[in-house]
Amino acid sequence: MTIRPAFAPSCGAPLPWDLLPQGKFTGYYRNCRECLRRLESYGAFIGLRFQVEDVLLKVALPMPTLSVVVPVHNGSRTIERCLRALVSSPDFETIVVNDGSTDNTSALIDRFPVRKLENLTAAGPARARNLGASVASGDILVFIDADVEVHADTLIRIAQVFADRPELHAIIGSYDDAPEERSTISLFKNLLHHYVHQHAWQRATTFWGGCGAVRRETFLQLGGMNELFPRPSVEDIEFGYRLYQSGLLCEMRREIQAKHLKKWTFRGLIETDLICRAIPWTELMFEMRMFPADLNFTHGHRISSFLVFAILGTLSLSLFLKSALAIGLLLMLGFVALNQDFYRFLAKRGGSKFLYTAVPFHFLYCGYSALGFGCGIASFWLRSISGRRRLFYSSLQQKIPTP
Repeated sequence: MTIRPAFAPSCGAPLPWDLLPQGKFTGYYRNCRECLRRLESYGAFIGLRFQVEDVLLKVALPMPTLSVVVPVHNGSRTIERCLRALVSSPDFETIVVNDGSTDNTSALIDRFPVRKLENLTAAGPARARNLGASVASGDILVFIDADVEVHADTLIRIAQVFADRPELHAIIGSYDDAPEERSTISLFKNLLHHYVHQHAWQRATTFWGGCGAVRRETFLQLGGMNELFPRPSVEDIEFGYRLYQSGLLCEMRREIQAKHLKKWTFRGLIETDLICRAIPWTELMFEMRMFPADLNFTHGHRISSFLVFAILGTLSLSLFLKSALAIGLLLMLGFVALNQDFYRFLAKRGGSKFLYTAVPFHFLYCGYSALGFGCGIASFWLRSISGRRRLFYSSLQQKIPTP
């Protein structure tokens, strides 16, 4: 915490009143209570926010302006709830980029007081977000997916964080722990995402486009999101890696949450987690030499994935060697013990009946995550020896598109 002396005229020392609105004296000011009262009165006059903490006065600039960018492709099932929640906060600009939708998404967007941009053909969320950023007027770009419903305080919290933390360049939040869809697959997947983000490092090494925010100047400076990704994939993660490697601070803010409206299917789960995330994410990690033990790559998750294949191997071996069955059962107990905190969370949010069906899904999730990691390594190696590396970031010299 930075503490600077500040004196009102009655203290016999000058206070730089004229510099306060420009933010050159933001921070904590130590002073007497008479001076605090004078500062509070002046702050109300010039529109600054003050918070008295004993004999400390926290001075902050006015709240930054936000531009919310929503990319959508065939999102007719959820876009109305997404936009209804956003426009309930009229102080913020909302930009919706219709990315080549073939359903009635465009007509639904027209029902709301938002700015609509159109991609005639689907180009992917990276290009859609870049297009929205190119016309945004806010200090902060807030990216919200079309199947996400913000809470009443989500945008206010985002603005508050950036107002209080001028050194922050980006923040990410998480889904809440009360998903809209209550099927076993949807409930498991959304609660897993919530749990992973809530237990992530505060200093984020990545970014998340589902509910994340970044200073507009920073976003443009880094060239926006990489449009080499023509479909939802790891374009937000790649942007976060560039943020981190540029030394720009991005934080996980656990209090910033939103509701996920997506209805997951088994096929969609495998396709998204394995094809669109695990394999390209692994390639990205090896190309950018980023291997943080965070989010889906914690040491616990790595061990769990190893145990899945160890269990399957010993159970297969038990067909020929009976003693292997006992080893397999011990490994299964180890798997459950390692993830007991997560399972307690699932039981608390979904009930014991849900837990009994969620554990096999978690076992499957760890298994195909490890499979995706292996496939990603193989893909990266094959691309490297053939000279066809993806060059996710090193050749990024794109310009933000203009509408």
